[in-house]
Amino acid sequence: MANKKLTSNDNQVASVVSIPGYKIVDILGRGGMAIVYKATQVSIGRTVALKVLAPNHADETFTDRFLREAQIISHLTHPNIITVFDAGVHKSHHYMSMEYISGKTLRDARDDLSRRQKIDVLRQIALALDYAGKKGYVHRDIKPENIMLHEDGRAVLMDFGIARGDDTARGLTLTGKAIGTPYYMSPEQTKGIKVDSRSDIYSFGVVLFQALTGVVPYDGNSFVDIGMKHITEAIPSLPRGLESFQVIVNTAMSKDPEHRYQTAGELIVALDKIALSELDFIDAKSAVIANKNIDYDSATIVESDIKQPVASADKNTAKLKGNIKPGLKIRSKTQYQNKVSSPKGDVSRADEYPPTKWRRRFLSLLLLMTLAAGVYFNQSELKLHWKKYAVPLLHEYLPEDIKLEVGLEKRITKINNKTNKLKKVKKNVVVETLFNIENFKTKQKIEKTVTLTDLEIEQLFAELDTNPSNSNSLILYYKNILNEDKSNIVAHKGVNNLRKWFLSQINNSVKNNDVARGKMLLTILKNNFPSIVHKLKYQKWENMFLRKESITAHLRLAEEFFNKKHYIEPPLENAHEQLMIVLADEPDNITAKAMQQKMLDIFVEQIKNQQAVKNYESAIISAESGLVISKNDAFLKSSLKQLKKLFKQQQNIDKQLALAKIQMDKGNFVTPANNNAFKIYYSVLEIEKNNKSATKALKQIELKLANQATQAIKSNNISNAKLILQLLEQFYPDSSHLKKTQTKLAEQIDSKNPTITKIVFSDVLMSSMVKMEDIRIQSGKRIYFGIKFKNFSAGSSYLLVNLLDHTAITKLEQKTIKLNGIIGEQIFFVEIPGEGLTPGNYYVEVKHGKKSLIKKSFQVFKP
Repeated sequence: MANKKLTSNDNQVASVVSIPGYKIVDILGRGGMAIVYKATQVSIGRTVALKVLAPNHADETFTDRFLREAQIISHLTHPNIITVFDAGVHKSHHYMSMEYISGKTLRDARDDLSRRQKIDVLRQIALALDYAGKKGYVHRDIKPENIMLHEDGRAVLMDFGIARGDDTARGLTLTGKAIGTPYYMSPEQTKGIKVDSRSDIYSFGVVLFQALTGVVPYDGNSFVDIGMKHITEAIPSLPRGLESFQVIVNTAMSKDPEHRYQTAGELIVALDKIALSELDFIDAKSAVIANKNIDYDSATIVESDIKQPVASADKNTAKLKGNIKPGLKIRSKTQYQNKVSSPKGDVSRADEYPPTKWRRRFLSLLLLMTLAAGVYFNQSELKLHWKKYAVPLLHEYLPEDIKLEVGLEKRITKINNKTNKLKKVKKNVVVETLFNIENFKTKQKIEKTVTLTDLEIEQLFAELDTNPSNSNSLILYYKNILNEDKSNIVAHKGVNNLRKWFLSQINNSVKNNDVARGKMLLTILKNNFPSIVHKLKYQKWENMFLRKESITAHLRLAEEFFNKKHYIEPPLENAHEQLMIVLADEPDNITAKAMQQKMLDIFVEQIKNQQAVKNYESAIISAESGLVISKNDAFLKSSLKQLKKLFKQQQNIDKQLALAKIQMDKGNFVTPANNNAFKIYYSVLEIEKNNKSATKALKQIELKLANQATQAIKSNNISNAKLILQLLEQFYPDSSHLKKTQTKLAEQIDSKNPTITKIVFSDVLMSSMVKMEDIRIQSGKRIYFGIKFKNFSAGSSYLLVNLLDHTAITKLEQKTIKLNGIIGEQIFFVEIPGEGLTPGNYYVEVKHGKKSLIKKSFQVFKP
């Protein structure tokens, strides 16, 4: 997590993100959909790496991966696995606080490491994988970019963002996507099927192959092409001298997981058996052709034209472990000529240093020139060493078309002739258009003379970057020399170096937007060479720095207006207009675009918040404001269209709610039929299913109807109560209030109807009903009945008494009796025809009109 230089855009992003408890210091890097910041944990002053997920990328899938990464690593405590301190979510920003590692990734440090050091790094990573594997976790993305080298010597495995327990099936690949980096993915991972820790061992084998050779084993025109090679193609052989690693690579990269090392521990055991001193010899030998001036960000080169020997593994091993084709070359000459760029995308480029044909030619020329220099200075001993040591070694690596022995003297002679010509500088040679030798010549006497030693000149040049004023002394020094000796080679060389330095420094000032330094450099040139102001390049730079000063001023104003929240208004005093001025002059200005994006993000956030509370009118204003900044923004355009639709819908809803409230206030809850509160509120729910106002009002109507029915019952207005309950049942059939109120009404109705509250029996006449209770009735020809009654008419009422047999159906005797008064008691008898009642069970039923008031059984016993 070594610090990366902040760009203007990065500074803008850093100023937006704010995580409670952390102070962001710097940006360490970007990847996928997250930014890693260097930050301070305020509570304890600890430096951490703070990984923050970009809110506009916080889709559900990635959020799950992000949070899972924290959970997984928190369960993995190992010196070679990154330590997680904290994780959470703040204002849509998912963040993770991790151990800060001051160092480089294995990819960035590859030029600094010998093969032996790389193997040591990988051994530590194998220890981490062994530990994670035993815990049941699969990393799924082993690659050099995910291996950090700590200053304390530790190698640390990073980025468990796509890791899962190996007891899970496909995890995120259930969506049909294989997760990982194609260059390092195992065959089963490429297929998107279930993987376990042996998949990480395969990826480790790819990284090991790359560490040893400088290239990855498989490349192609697309991810699919690369993936197919992992599945179908044989494992390439290692270069000569690395045969002892071939079996390890073959085993780790076997197509069949069953044929790989089953644990990373087995892999460590195999690595420990290798005599690493062999790697030191290989590194020393290959140092002759090392080229450190390679553009590692150029198109991926993943193959090598170093001649490959047959793998040391025997045929049985090859067949069992990896299906290797003996003698397979990693790359042929024709492959070099027809090389293709890496497929675009977020993949790890395996772009380490394969020696190409032009580089070998350059190396040859460089060595020949070195030899020529030795000859020129009569260093015969150098020629002896050349023939004895350098030539045989170079023949092993250089192409066949370069013959070092044949015609060597001719080559040396030609180089010497060219070198001698350099001593004779033509009178009118111009070095470069910025300034040239002629600028150093003057007919006027130089008032100040500067004398410098070689050491002083070297020191002045060495400190130029930090002290540009040193150039004044150097320019004056070379002016003195050239006025005395116009053809002085040393002065010519010094002038050329100064020219290159000025060109480089001014270009860097332009690139880094360092206006102050650029203007200072131009001032030095102007003071030393007044006529340089007429040079086109000088004028171009001067105008460029003036433009950049203007841009800086407008950006400063834009930031001031931004901080005041004057995003698009008032006129002439808003951030948008200032940024448009900047972008009109410099369309790709990173700072201006970043500030525009910040304003867009603010408007997008406002839209979401305003829409959440149904403040559509304000949300429309926010969307229209955002479109002022970016008129073609797809999200804002679609949002505006949707918001206008929702706003129109909301206006209709508000109108309906207002009409419904009028009917509520009038008490027109469910009537009249075509214009009542219930109907209007229900129509609102048809527009917006979960409208809270309508839902609440409908519940109020239900309660009001139930209360009206209850009040009618209490007032003994039975007919009105029945009508209201009918309405309640019609509009709210499942209402809990309905059933309760219906029960109250039934009770009220029953309380007003004629009722027989009690009946007793006896076989003898008693003076009161009390004495008739608990009498044992014996068989006879007469039965006495006593009844207690209420709610009858004030005059006379007639009851029909039926004596029934044990079935309660067959009628034995019937008698009509007369009651006097509303309430009271009365005793009467029934004559039994024939022999009378025989022992057994009998029933008596009393009716008022057709309504049965009571039916009760009694028992007759033998005398």
